[in-house]
Amino acid sequence: MTLLALIALCLCFTGRAQDTIPSSSILFHSGQYHIRPSDVRGLKQYTGHAGIDSPLFVLIEGHSDSMGNYARNKLLSLKRAMAVKRWLVRQGIGWGDIIVQAWGPDRPAADNRTPEGRRRNRRVEIHFSRPQLVTPVASDQESLPDIAGFYQQIGTPLQKFCINPYRDTVIRCNRGTVMYIKAGSFVVSPGCDSGCVSFHVREDFLYSDMIMDDLSTTSDGRILETQGMIYTEAVDCNGKKLDLQKGKDMVVFIPTDTINAGAKVFEGHRAGDSVMNWKADDDSKLSNFTLRELDLCMNWWCCCIKKNIDCQRCRFFFCRIGRIGKAVKGVFNQEERSRNREFRKCQKNLSVPPPIDKAVIPSCQALEKLFKQYGVDNVDSLMKAINQPLLDSFKLTTISQLRDTLRKIRTRKIELDYMKKKISFDDLQYYIYNVSGLGWRNIDCFAAFPTRKIVTVRVNIEVQTNIDCKMVFKDRRVCFLLTGETAGMSSRVFPKGKEQ
Repeated sequence: MTLLALIALCLCFTGRAQDTIPSSSILFHSGQYHIRPSDVRGLKQYTGHAGIDSPLFVLIEGHSDSMGNYARNKLLSLKRAMAVKRWLVRQGIGWGDIIVQAWGPDRPAADNRTPEGRRRNRRVEIHFSRPQLVTPVASDQESLPDIAGFYQQIGTPLQKFCINPYRDTVIRCNRGTVMYIKAGSFVVSPGCDSGCVSFHVREDFLYSDMIMDDLSTTSDGRILETQGMIYTEAVDCNGKKLDLQKGKDMVVFIPTDTINAGAKVFEGHRAGDSVMNWKADDDSKLSNFTLRELDLCMNWWCCCIKKNIDCQRCRFFFCRIGRIGKAVKGVFNQEERSRNREFRKCQKNLSVPPPIDKAVIPSCQALEKLFKQYGVDNVDSLMKAINQPLLDSFKLTTISQLRDTLRKIRTRKIELDYMKKKISFDDLQYYIYNVSGLGWRNIDCFAAFPTRKIVTVRVNIEVQTNIDCKMVFKDRRVCFLLTGETAGMSSRVFPKGKEQ
């Protein structure tokens, strides 16, 4: 796994951040990327001068001449840089402390039109730098403001919804989270009976969200991998904060492109030092389903179970004769004409049900059972909220129209926006879980890092209230706070090696 960034949020600093060591370079034969024995001797002298037994940051830049295919030259420059990186790692420098860049022929050091110029361009440049202790400007540390105030100013904005506390409500948030709030979930203050409850949500799916809201992915010191963090709160018309009533749990649907079998629901609490810590929420039940299952089961629910059909079948002669008067009235009355039109549409749905694939019926029954397990009764509103991007993309307003459209189109290559990614319709899945209280919730799983892949990182920054350091990973959804486990230093173990 490669380290994406080490982010230090500091209010005010001065001094040198690092001490640069003179660079070195080695040359390669045409088409070659192996380090020659003569170069090894020079590298050992250089690293000995740099002092690799102390903390170092290394930048390795691979280059090539311009002869031949551009893409092959780019790859060749990468192989040259990686050969040097592997050699440095064997000398004791941490894999995660070395950054590699491959430039190919893009940054020549000499003229590629001459043999000597091409020889000088087939090179790898090595740049060492040593981190130095960073000190605050002010000598009086107590005069510096706490960084918690900075986080309060840059936190992600709340999404606000006005909900009726006396009926089931389904809301869809900006990044696809859907919440099912049951009637009677909140008891408002006297005088607020006729108003709405202001329901607030934060969706923290991106690394930038987590940093701005001062979040991390650890549970009692153990590293977690997050699938998505959600914050909820409710306020009545008097500004009083509300919580869910006993027995009125809220159901949450989180979109994802991958279901992790080891995921659990965690509840977030800030410790006395404001650090977020996640504890497993044993009262929450976590399950999942796919949007494709929901689509295939629309016909089953809406037609076979007849949840949307509220008319009686008009089969016989006398039923038809009895409606002649309404038909005549509809010629002159617009409301009656509209009712007659809805009646005919309902009769059509009763008489010609859309085709149902019998193979999907067991999974539809299982999905219906799952929703009942969570107490979801208003499936129609839920389906509309979950399918809202599809409704918008086809410029439709009802699930019935969407059902007809999906049945007509041949391709399933419909893309939906999720966490700044584009994923196909068939790949979109949902976590579903219930919560008995508001606040921070997180779908997480404990990160399984082999012991041999663990290294210790030390950041030369004194531990102070006005300084915060977070470590973010590129290939695993991990973001945690570096803490002062070593006197005068910040340290934490993290996985090394991009092969993870």
